[in-house]
Formats: sequence, C-alpha cells, structure tokens
Amino acid sequence: ALPARGYGIPMARVEPGNSRQRGLDMSDPMDLALFEALRRVDTLTTARLEVQKLGPGRYRIDGRQVQLRAKGASPRHAPQELLIHEEEASGVLKEGLDLSFYLSQA
Repeated sequence: ALPARGYGIPMARVEPGNSRQRGLDMSDPMDLALFEALRRVDTLTTARLEVQKLGPGRYRIDGRQVQLRAKGASPRHAPQELLIHEEEASGVLKEGLDLSFYLSQA
C-alpha cells in the first residue's frame, strides 16, 4: 500500500470508505483506532503525516516503524488506552506513548 498523506485535508472528508486506499481495514480494531485518532488531531499535523500499514497493529508513521497496542484491555471491556511503541532498528520496542499525544508530536 502507498503511504497515506494528508489524512486531515479537509477533516470532514476523511471517511472510512476512503481508508481502503490508505491500506487501513475498518474491520481491524487497531486500524479503526488509528483512523479515529488521526481524525481528532489538528488538520495541520495530519496534513503532513505519512501513514502506511505494515501488518496487524504495525505501521510506518513519518518513516518510523511503530506498533499500536491496547493498555488495560480485557475480554469484557474495550481498551482504555492505546499506546504506540516505536521500533528500534534491532526490533526492540521503545516505551509506549499515548496514541493521540504521539500523533500530535509527530
């Protein structure tokens, strides 16, 4: 899949139906969470982000390989918080950051 550029231009036009061209699968809970988080970030930030799905829960955001994981998830409850972990070249994951915070700082 090609990198997705400009998720938020304009934000009102970011629809799940358009996500297929970005490599996101709206039946995948992590893809849906990422998509929704991108919709909540300001337009200027999302306009310059490049997002590419690499695999389940794995993405490249602005050239950084990351994994998206749920913290506080249980079979009975939806995830309370989504954390994003950058992957180092060695494959080791860095400490997780809140998804919305990470996207706003990207």
